[in-house]
Amino acid sequence: MLIAPPTRSPTTWSGINLQLAFVSNAWSEAEEDRIATQEFVDFQRERGKVHLKSQFIMNGVSVIWRGWIDLQRLDGAGWLEFDEERARVEDQILREQIEQYNRHLHGIDDQQRHLQEEREQRAEVEAEVAEALLHFSGNMHNNNNYHK
Repeated sequence: MLIAPPTRSPTTWSGINLQLAFVSNAWSEAEEDRIATQEFVDFQRERGKVHLKSQFIMNGVSVIWRGWIDLQRLDGAGWLEFDEERARVEDQILREQIEQYNRHLHGIDDQQRHLQEEREQRAEVEAEVAEALLHFSGNMHNNNNYHK
C-alpha cells in the first residue's frame, strides 16, 4: 500500500483516506497524553526513512497502522494490523455501557411497576368509595319510600 507524503491524511491506492495520529494516547483529550514518542515516529530505525505507527478504529475494529516513508522520494508503504490490546479495552467499555443501560432500564421498569401498583390501589379505593356512595344513596331512596 503506497501512501502520500507524511501528512495527517495519507491516501491509499484504494482511495481510502486515513486520519493518522502519531501519538501515544490518541483517544485522550488531555494535551499531555498526546505526545509523539519514538514508538510512533521513529527516525532512528532506518537511515533515510521514518517509521510510523498510528492506532485508530476503522469500521468498528481497533487497528494499528504501521508503515514507513522514504524521506527523499516521499513515498512509502503501510499496513493495518488488528489491535488486540485496544480491542479488549473498547470491549470492556462497551460492556460497561451496556450494563449501565440495563441498570437504567431495570430502574425504569421498577418505576413503571410502582406507578401501576399505585394506579391499581387508587382504582380499588375509588371503586370502594363508589360502591359505598351507591349503597348510601340506595338506603336514602329506600328511607324516602318508607316515609311516604
